[in-house]
Amino acid sequence: MSILYHPGFVGLPVWTGPPNVSPKCRKRVCNGAFTDWGQGAVESLEMALHTTDPRVIFRGKTVQESIRSQVQEMVVDQGPDAKVPSAVTLHVLSLVRLVQRMRTILPNVKSIPQWMYRDGKRIRGRVVDVPDGDNFIMLHTPLPHSMRSHPQTDFSSSTFKERMDRSIRVRLAGLDAPEGPFKGGSGQPFYREAKEFLEHLTLDKEVTIELVGRDRYSRVIAVVYRGWGPFRFNVNAVMLEEGLATIYWGINRQFGRHFHQFKRMERRAREAGRRIWSMPRTELPRDYKRSLLQAEAVQRKLVKAEAKEKKAAKRRSSRKSDRGGQTRSQHRRRSVSESSRQERPRRTV
Repeated sequence: MSILYHPGFVGLPVWTGPPNVSPKCRKRVCNGAFTDWGQGAVESLEMALHTTDPRVIFRGKTVQESIRSQVQEMVVDQGPDAKVPSAVTLHVLSLVRLVQRMRTILPNVKSIPQWMYRDGKRIRGRVVDVPDGDNFIMLHTPLPHSMRSHPQTDFSSSTFKERMDRSIRVRLAGLDAPEGPFKGGSGQPFYREAKEFLEHLTLDKEVTIELVGRDRYSRVIAVVYRGWGPFRFNVNAVMLEEGLATIYWGINRQFGRHFHQFKRMERRAREAGRRIWSMPRTELPRDYKRSLLQAEAVQRKLVKAEAKEKKAAKRRSSRKSDRGGQTRSQHRRRSVSESSRQERPRRTV
């Protein structure tokens, strides 16, 4: 019966008496306090729902209309002096809890609070784009599809900033898929297969992500699930088991509670020689990216040194043209002799 004394809901009685009073007595006293609760409950519900999205439909009505009508009918049926039973209180509080979850829509990564990462919370969403084999973009959709009245966001003509402000970019925790064309490279083998397989599992489908952390690129690191009940499966583990990804050992690696499961899935794929493990020498995606970045850094240094040499040669040629084609030492001797000749006094007769 602790829900009867919930302090976060305005209008419900809270036990403030001596702590040694029995729960049965507390229940009797609090039920008596429900005598003039009717209108206060409606006002409290209105306060709790003032930011609810009016486009959200629940059982043929907006959420505000649905809960407000149920409470008003309850007060009319019971009369102004009736005591509201505990079961009805529990029902109303559960509806308020449901509404609060409905109205909490997370539009982007910045809107996810840190405590959700710390507690490993799960959120549902619909995947709208899959850039590569270990990333996807999703919209947070807490309502089931049949109860959702707002249209899905179309990203076909959006800029990158608009897309990031209206969506959540997710990095699959604990794994690294083959890299695509990057910094002039042609991409790793099985890059396209990994991307298409992740699209097959998640694109235009409802997924549940378990929040693990956030990386330096403002992406949510998460463990992804598909399906319901006994048919639910771990997308991260499936990618590893199919040999389309390896365990990520780079910076900011996070596995949540699934490190041993991921190691077991990767070992199975390696022993079976699937996909990337079927090659004679498997280059890890992070090693491939590091080699391309090192090659790019060397090329950048060469270009910078060449530009510096050209600039120095141009400076030398401009100075030589100012001296009339003479070397620096010749020009210095000539300038010294001219200055001494000009300063020499004339002899008087």
